[in-house]
Amino acid sequence: MFTSLQPNITTQNPDDSHNRVPYEKGYFFLKYLEMLTNEGFINKYFRLLFSTYAYVTVTDKEIKHCFIELVK
Repeated sequence: MFTSLQPNITTQNPDDSHNRVPYEKGYFFLKYLEMLTNEGFINKYFRLLFSTYAYVTVTDKEIKHCFIELVK
């Protein structure tokens, strides 16, 4: 069962990794970030993220980098 936000799917079929768990964990992680900052910051972050990475695939490292740059 894949229960982490970043499941190791290198040795398994990626289609088998899709279930509800990563989505729920992602939701609660975003709510946690919102609690640490505020709703206005999270909205600003998503606007920056979507405008920066529109129409391209984004890695977790790019998402993290964008967040850290906005916090600075």
